[in-house]
Amino acid sequence: MWLNRSDKEFSMRVLDEIYSLLKEYKYCRDQADFSRIFLGRSNGYYAYIKSSKAPICLLSLSFLATAIHSIASEVDDAREFVKAQRLRSAWVSALVMREGEREIAFVDPKHWATASGTIPALTWPPRA
Repeated sequence: MWLNRSDKEFSMRVLDEIYSLLKEYKYCRDQADFSRIFLGRSNGYYAYIKSSKAPICLLSLSFLATAIHSIASEVDDAREFVKAQRLRSAWVSALVMREGEREIAFVDPKHWATASGTIPALTWPPRA
């Protein structure tokens, strides 16, 4: 799924779900930790993009995808299957958001491939 400018609310919702997931698994304590550790920005960055509805920086989305991939690769699938699946889903979501932002930034609008629909749930069990 590629995102366009009208999908900012959707991408923010996905980012909120990723934040909640990482907080639930205690990879970050609060929004400041999430901003610094996972988005590679100052403590207030996540709060800023939430309140201002500013576009998410491509570099921050790259940091996020890389960090989640690193965490997910360390999870033991045999003992923590659900956690591993949820983290992989968050990683894919971060990649999709990054590619959508890259498409918006660098691809002529006539070549944008946009679609809408649901993404795999970050919660378990998946919602219908």
